[in-house]
Amino acid sequence: MQTLLQLWPAMAYPHDLESMNKTELFDGEMNRYSFDFGHCRLNDGWAQLDTEQDFSHYGNWAHPERLHIVSFVEGDITVIKCEDSDEFRNRIEEIAAFHIGMDGRFSIDAGGDRKREREWNGHGLKCYLR
Repeated sequence: MQTLLQLWPAMAYPHDLESMNKTELFDGEMNRYSFDFGHCRLNDGWAQLDTEQDFSHYGNWAHPERLHIVSFVEGDITVIKCEDSDEFRNRIEEIAAFHIGMDGRFSIDAGGDRKREREWNGHGLKCYLR
């Protein structure tokens, strides 16, 4: 099975930032639906991080088992691979605090899957599930 980063075309350029756990890519032709229905599908364990800012060129997704977070903003793609549950929870809480402060809305859409909801609960993030 290919990793998320292997799915992007060769024209995307990776930049390692701070550590090997954060990678940035750019793809000016992509929109969020490539993530919703491709790279970060609910059926593959991903959850959408819902915010008021979501639109065709903005979105966030997270995988509670792999501890990965993906952000897409107008072609800029950031992939964070967390080391452990604490780092994952802290990064999700940072994203939540930012969006709640900006527009008052943040939730995690795990698709109503009880197994995935238990994974989120295991990270201490149950309060954000919708």
